[in-house]
Amino acid sequence: MHGVYLVTPMPHRLGGSYIEPNWAKYSDIVDILLSEFPEAVNVMKAIGISYGQLVKFKTHSPSSNYYEISVYRRFYSSVILFSLIQEWPISKVISIMGTGLQRGALQQLQKDAAHFCSMIVSFCEDLHWDLLAALLAPLTKRLALGVKDELVALVRVGPEIGSARARVLYDLNIRTPADIVRIGETRLAEILLDSLPFDSLDPIGGKRQTQAGSGAIYPQVAGNCGETKEGNRAASCHRLANIIFNKCSRHLQNESESFA
Repeated sequence: MHGVYLVTPMPHRLGGSYIEPNWAKYSDIVDILLSEFPEAVNVMKAIGISYGQLVKFKTHSPSSNYYEISVYRRFYSSVILFSLIQEWPISKVISIMGTGLQRGALQQLQKDAAHFCSMIVSFCEDLHWDLLAALLAPLTKRLALGVKDELVALVRVGPEIGSARARVLYDLNIRTPADIVRIGETRLAEILLDSLPFDSLDPIGGKRQTQAGSGAIYPQVAGNCGETKEGNRAASCHRLANIIFNKCSRHLQNESESFA
């Protein structure tokens, strides 16, 4: 959690993006965070977040002290980012944060945080702060993709594998592009057919959607393994499996050529 706070962009007056907190619900949001991640209270103490002050925000507007409020604003954004990389569903994050939170704002926050994290890692490497660089480096991809570290290898294949699909594959011990190539296109299609229903009727059409449970708010190539208008659910999954399989094959080939 502390690492996420460190790479959360500063409020806009300092050049970064942020999402204006829902001050009336702030303490309730933190309660939800602490119920699942009680260790986050140590981060709050370290950066100067007072729970008592959060409770006061329910009925009193924030003070005019810009520095003090910027810490609370930045922490609010870090809570959102932390929730996303824990693979909380986007709908859950929006519901918790309250009305007014837009997907576009979440997307921009993710993008800015990933870029900011990359800059900090480069800065640490230049100063030979190797331990801090090693600690923060994995967050760059996690912030961009909205997943836990173990799913990065799968989600990086392409937008066809969002966090929801990646989680199902991972739980079946299919954890890398090499594993997808190993099981073959037919077996992959069976997994998609059995386990991954989605909303779109066209798995190839590139419809923009956010998968249920996904922390990535980028365009997803939707895939429907439920009933289509033509009743061709199996064909839909085979077509989607073909796209994923070919991308994994190309990924492995590129890796092999880079090491040659």
